[in-house]
Amino acid sequence: AISVEQREYAGRIVDLLQCFGLVESKFMFGGFGVFLEGLMFGLIANNELYLKVVHKTGGGYVVSLVVSPSSLP
Repeated sequence: AISVEQREYAGRIVDLLQCFGLVESKFMFGGFGVFLEGLMFGLIANNELYLKVVHKTGGGYVVSLVVSPSSLP
């Protein structure tokens, strides 16, 4: 089950990403999928944000961005 702290963290991350467009989160895989206009581009699990980054040559990379809940504005 997802804790209140994890739900609040996911909500705060989504709020911060609104500058890119309509960003939403959906509960899945024991964490939250992060979507921009319906396209999943990230996953929040254990208070870590994982972003999928695609290089112009077509190779995919996964980047982990660790932001502690206490460091969020």
